Amino acid sequence: KSGAPPAIVAMADQHGAHAHGTHAVENPGYTQWLMSQIEAMDNSVYSPIGTRPEEPAVKPRGVRELMLHFNALLPIGVVYFLLVSEHNIVAAILGFQFICLFCMPLLYIATMPPSEDGKSGGGFAIYSRVLRRLLRNWRKQLKFAILGFLLFTIVGFCAYLAVHGLINTSHVVHVAESDGLDSKHFGSVWEVVAFALEFTFINSLLEELFWRIFLYRELGAIYSPPAVGGSEAGLLGGSEAGESKGAMDGRRAPELGPFLGCIPREEASKFLVSCYYSSYHFVVMNAFVPWYLAIGGFLGLVVLGRIFILCREHEAFGFLTGWGIHAGADAAFCLIMSQMYINWVDIRRVR
Repeated sequence: KSGAPPAIVAMADQHGAHAHGTHAVENPGYTQWLMSQIEAMDNSVYSPIGTRPEEPAVKPRGVRELMLHFNALLPIGVVYFLLVSEHNIVAAILGFQFICLFCMPLLYIATMPPSEDGKSGGGFAIYSRVLRRLLRNWRKQLKFAILGFLLFTIVGFCAYLAVHGLINTSHVVHVAESDGLDSKHFGSVWEVVAFALEFTFINSLLEELFWRIFLYRELGAIYSPPAVGGSEAGLLGGSEAGESKGAMDGRRAPELGPFLGCIPREEASKFLVSCYYSSYHFVVMNAFVPWYLAIGGFLGLVVLGRIFILCREHEAFGFLTGWGIHAGADAAFCLIMSQMYINWVDIRRVR
């Protein structure tokens, strides 16, 4: 008991002297109760409210705050220029990954100031600890990640088969070929497979790291409410015992008020990140399908982005499950494009 958190020790003492010590063997229910309390405390590190001393989320101000919003909107410009203006879909994907998902966040993290006491180190040290903590139960997350990948791959492709009549397939293929998805740029089937695998697994990984960890954390330091005790708002967990019940169960503290007049404050950064995530997809969809389908896709991706955040905040699902679902959605897109090109599933027979 001496190695347990103080809150656990206090609860164990209140639970009764007969329930611990040498009597624990005689009371198996106590072991189950104690483990439930430890797990509840463990879940607190996934709470979207509060900060940890070794992972300070200092509220960005001035140029650094503008830098975050610029980075979030930059994919629109990069994708529009390389895809819509230059008609090069491969350059658009790779340029988006390298500039928006890798270089810009790297620059921001590299210039993050250390904490005032100097104990946290710089940005790389902070994010190294963040990632280690988020992946410490990776075995538990992995099974849900695989399940999510398979589910979203199958459901996404089947959803296309169900509504394909709403999409002008020949127009989509024509636009894709004019943007570089043709036999001239892909000389063999292996090049197509390699590109599909990169898009499915690498692109989804970089996006989850960018949208659901980097922007989620940094924008959360701006728009999320503070935890109990006045600690600075941040989005990667709080101290083991320093958060309110409202912070743990998601209820909004009434004195904080809404964001933009209608959104609870703790939802503000999550909503903003999901909208930013969906925004550049609208540019892509608008180049291939009618505007009303692009708007529907935009709204659907805002919801999907929020689902990714829910996974990332949940102790059992975690970051890997969000990545698995995202990879499944990208895999479904690759299957849909292959279906448009070679029609390998006879939709008439399916019906």
